[in-house]
Amino acid sequence: GDLVVIADPYWFPYQITSTHGTPYGYDQRVPLVFFGRGVKPGRYTTPSSPADVAPTLARTLGITVAASEGTARLEAFDSLGALPAPNGPAAASLRSPAP
Repeated sequence: GDLVVIADPYWFPYQITSTHGTPYGYDQRVPLVFFGRGVKPGRYTTPSSPADVAPTLARTLGITVAASEGTARLEAFDSLGALPAPNGPAAASLRSPAP
């Protein structure tokens, strides 16, 4: 059979300062914060995961990414129309020049 060890809250069985993967909320929930022009002030409670970071940042930069587990979290932005379209000018500026 399997042996599963679950440490007490805020206790680690070895010398590390943090981990991810314990069953405790403090270890599973990390805030995702956006600020700056085009971001609506507020608190959004839609569940997200680390997998949402890349598609969200890519969409705000106008970059198309390959298939992703995550979802672009756009509810905190002023309007979808204010964001560059995928493969827009921001994406073009990040591409390498043609050989």
